Amino acid sequence: MADGSALGIRQCEILNRTIHALSVSRLRLAELKDWEEAKRAGVYFLFGKSEDGSLKAYVGEAQRVIDRISTHLREKDFWNEVVIFVNKDENMHPKYLEARLIDVADRAGRYVLENGKGQEVPVLSRADKAAMEEIIPDIRLILGVLGHLILEPIDVLPVASPNATKSTAEPILAGREFRFTGPAFDAKGRITDEGFLVMAGSTAAREFKAGNAGYERLREKLIQNGTLKVEADRLVFARDFPADSSSQAASVVAGGNRSGPGSWKNEGRTLGDLEAASVAISNDSVS
Repeated sequence: MADGSALGIRQCEILNRTIHALSVSRLRLAELKDWEEAKRAGVYFLFGKSEDGSLKAYVGEAQRVIDRISTHLREKDFWNEVVIFVNKDENMHPKYLEARLIDVADRAGRYVLENGKGQEVPVLSRADKAAMEEIIPDIRLILGVLGHLILEPIDVLPVASPNATKSTAEPILAGREFRFTGPAFDAKGRITDEGFLVMAGSTAAREFKAGNAGYERLREKLIQNGTLKVEADRLVFARDFPADSSSQAASVVAGGNRSGPGSWKNEGRTLGDLEAASVAISNDSVS
C-alpha cells in the first residue's frame, strides 16, 4: 500500500515472478501518472457494477496503459477501480493476453463483460506463447487476492492445503452432491469455498411464497439474466448458480425462507449434520 492506506494505490507482486500489478480507484487514477510501471505496455481490468447490481468489467491492453485508461474516464462510467498488469522485464504481448483473458473471463461467467465476444488471439512463437500462458495464473491469483474472482471458474472443488493432515486433507464435505426436493422443485448442489453451488438442470418452485424480500428480488434477477428459465409450472436453472450460502440457495429453490443446513441432504444426512461431523474430525486431528 503505497501511502499506507487500503484506499490508495496498491502494488502487488509474486516472489520470483515477473508480473507486477497496480490497483487504484477511479478517483485517484491521476496518482498513477507518477509511476513508471503505469507507463509500460500491459493489460488492465476496469471493475464496477451494472445498474441492476451485477458485477461488470472491461479488459483492455495498451502500449502505455496509463494513457489508455485515462481515456476511459470519458468513455466509460460504470467502473470505479482499475487493476493494471505489466511485466518487470517488459517482456509482454498485451494483445495476446487481452484476448486470452477475455476468453477466460467469459467462460468463468462471473462478470458481465463490456468487451465483445470472439476476439481473435494473435499468433505468437511457441516460446512467447508459453511465456504469456505462464502469466495468466499469476494474474488470476493476484486478482483473486484483490477481491476480483473474474477469472475463477464457478464450479471448483476445494483443494486441500499441502500442510493439511490426513483427516483435514479429505474433508467429508468436499465433492459431495446434496439434494433438496419438494412437490414443486428438485435441486442438486454442493459446497464451495465461496458458499453453495446450485447445479444447472436443477428445478425451483414457480411461485415465491411469503418470506425474505431479498430472496424474491434475487429470483427475479436470476430470471432476467437467464440463470432461471420458466418451464411449465416450475423454474429450471439454465446454468450453475453460486449462492452466498446454503440457506440462500435453498430459499431461491423453494420460493420462500428455508434453512440450508436442514434442507440440503446427502444420503439421508443433512448438510448441517455433515458440517458438524467435519468439525469434529478436524478437532480430533489436533487433539
